[in-house]
Amino acid sequence: QAEDGIRDVERSRGLGDVYKRQVVAAAYQNLLGTKQIHQAVIELLRKSNLDEFVHSLKFDLLKILNVDCICILLEKSNETAEYSTPKYSNPNIQQVMPGFVNAYMTQGGETESTKVKLRQANSSTNQLFESASTQIRSEGCVQLSFNENQTLGMIVFGSSNVNFFEPGQGTDLLNFFACVCEKVLGRWIS
Repeated sequence: QAEDGIRDVERSRGLGDVYKRQVVAAAYQNLLGTKQIHQAVIELLRKSNLDEFVHSLKFDLLKILNVDCICILLEKSNETAEYSTPKYSNPNIQQVMPGFVNAYMTQGGETESTKVKLRQANSSTNQLFESASTQIRSEGCVQLSFNENQTLGMIVFGSSNVNFFEPGQGTDLLNFFACVCEKVLGRWIS
């Protein structure tokens, strides 16, 4: 309070300043996301066989992408669906029945499957991540296609942050990530 009894008016920041800060924050988050995906892709491209690739995807990328858990799933072929011996032998790849990937991607009554789905966790998510050390509260699902769509797969990123994956977020970087994974994994599972 000034000597004359009149308070000094603190200069108000206008909505323009708030908007500018939000734009700068969003730009920073976009840049960070781009850097993380590029770093993850470079890490995966260094791998020379399926086991190294899957191990890196499942464990090394947790820190790079700042997620809590990553699941890798491949559908069994229709010919081997009844047999217990998986075509792709790696303990970190979950073998699922034909049709599972599409059903998981379109759950919740959605009729159209897209290559990338971002959403809050649900009961199906909890089953998929039942061995996770933390409760998964949001997920990013990335569909993979091999052998001209004869084999489907999926990578699911889980986060304990309910707002980490949200439907309104952009998916361009995860689409790019999916394309890279299809090309690299395709060398070993085609």
